[in-house]
Amino acid sequence: MYMAFGHVHTPQYAGAAQAGKSKRGIFGDSVAEVDTSIGHVMAALTAAGVERNTLVLFSSDNGAPDAHQHNQPGQQLEAYTGSNHMFTGSKTQTWEGGIREPGLAWWPGVIAPQVRHELVSTLDVFATVAHAAGAVLPADRIYDSFSMLPLLTVADDDASTAVTQRNASFFYAGATLNAVRVGPYKAHLVTVMPNEGHAGPERGFLPQSGNDHSPYGKQAEWLLFNVEFDPSEMFEITDRQGAKAILAEMKPYVDAHLAALGTPPTGILDHLCPKMAGSPYGACELCCDEAKKCVCSPPPKVLTLVGACHGGVCGEL
Repeated sequence: MYMAFGHVHTPQYAGAAQAGKSKRGIFGDSVAEVDTSIGHVMAALTAAGVERNTLVLFSSDNGAPDAHQHNQPGQQLEAYTGSNHMFTGSKTQTWEGGIREPGLAWWPGVIAPQVRHELVSTLDVFATVAHAAGAVLPADRIYDSFSMLPLLTVADDDASTAVTQRNASFFYAGATLNAVRVGPYKAHLVTVMPNEGHAGPERGFLPQSGNDHSPYGKQAEWLLFNVEFDPSEMFEITDRQGAKAILAEMKPYVDAHLAALGTPPTGILDHLCPKMAGSPYGACELCCDEAKKCVCSPPPKVLTLVGACHGGVCGEL
């Protein structure tokens, strides 16, 4: 079962049981409602006696949005969002603040209680569920998904022997590969100004420290960080000889990844989403015209009915 919450995304709301009950306003109420809802699911599993035959995975899909959540004395905390703590950037960005999120896994009698620090991805849910269910995946295609069970099921006293199967992760903005991580190292191929440029307890700490990583855009020399020792992405690895050796080890992963993607098939969304005239919204739509090699058709015209009647009132609709 896949259960997706509208919480704690905006617009936020909470039912009568939680509304106005937290110290964090509507955001806290929404978090409490998610917690309560998950509690109902877990209680149902226990009541049915199937908890020892059920793998539960819980996570988010991105970091918190831009909210200036690290406040100086006297500043108001935004009412509708959480915190990315030490991480630079926010939702929609490929800085750590946009892509890091916590994850929980629960399977009594199978998963040993522990905290893991290895690199995994929400993409790995697919292979993990297949592995847990004993499903054999077809071998005639490429998967960017690896089972987490070898990490999750290792005994706590033998945790040092566990090895993640995910060697690399690739982070996109639309169809543009912005960053790649291999082991402890993360390289930015394309950068944008961080929405949350703090990387510390003070607002604006990153640029104030002189480490704002500008100029932004396509990086002629990939911007390199060790995000295990420097998760805030404050200190670029500037030793060019050392960085060159690290990037030389990372580049084959990028080359293999791009080669595996091949040519995008017809039917892909126009990811540039050009704006329609007079409208603030994008004109993206599915492209089904293979004869035109997926050139999006213009949006449909508004149908005007003249002389129509509704409820006894006639006029133009």
